[in-house]
Amino acid sequence: MFRKREIEEQVENLIAQGLLAQGYEVVAVEFLKSHQGQVLRVYIDKENMGVTIEDCSQVHRTIESLLSGEVIPDLKYREFQLEVSSPGVNRVLKKKDDFQKFSGSEIEIHLYSPLSNDHGGAQKNFTGVLKGIKEDKVFLEIDQKIVEILWENIKSANVKYSFNS
Repeated sequence: MFRKREIEEQVENLIAQGLLAQGYEVVAVEFLKSHQGQVLRVYIDKENMGVTIEDCSQVHRTIESLLSGEVIPDLKYREFQLEVSSPGVNRVLKKKDDFQKFSGSEIEIHLYSPLSNDHGGAQKNFTGVLKGIKEDKVFLEIDQKIVEILWENIKSANVKYSFNS
């Protein structure tokens, strides 16, 4: 049985400490099926420095080493393509700490279930200024109004980079 989310969590738990010791943060782990087979994609970041190609190469070797001796159900070493990347300008927000760290940034959020809006309708996609997170609620400012979004309703979120700023 394919357990995508469990595999991602297990890989992240396995590699996070080793990469943190080298000065890297694991931003996100994705386990995907592509036309070329299975892909394990790891997004990394470095505090206030950005990520270089050399960083990605070094982290790739570290992850290969960490995974080679481990048994993770449904993830057989060498039966997937490992990709290591920077999070990019439209950085994904996955962890609660990300929602605090990027407070003040414009973000896009996509929800599992729609929220009622001021016009009597409902919507699942929002763009606004992130005002932070408290307990299990994310606060987003849209048109000078604060929208509260439950953590468990967030399907995906990312920083919305503007080339005009």
